[in-house]
Amino acid sequence: MARLLLAGLVDERDSPKEAAAAVQRVWSRIAESLRRSVGDDGYNALVARALHRIQAQHPAVLDIRRVVGDTTYLDSVEVAAEKHGAPAVTAAIEAVLTEIIDILSSLVGTDMVGSLLQRDGTFPHGPGIRPI
Repeated sequence: MARLLLAGLVDERDSPKEAAAAVQRVWSRIAESLRRSVGDDGYNALVARALHRIQAQHPAVLDIRRVVGDTTYLDSVEVAAEKHGAPAVTAAIEAVLTEIIDILSSLVGTDMVGSLLQRDGTFPHGPGIRPI
């Protein structure tokens, strides 16, 4: 499911800055949908757990993350892409999404997770569809 959310997002002709901007747009849409679905506290708990699980394998996520008080933002994709490259940042966001989907699936089921992510139209419905 995470791979579908990011499928076709980056074209090899895109500059690292363009690729990072595309990843950031998709993540922002997903984050907003999740916040509406599970609330700010639920969203922050999901992101914190996902980051904890993947940060060793995807160190780029530490440069994507910004924490203000109790709120975690993944809004520094462009900065992280300059340091780690667009492929590493895309892989990190995919890993965060995968963890969030796994966590939510164990709580509410895979079908419900799909509905949560589709709420604002961010979930593509076929191969080759660019979700941006």
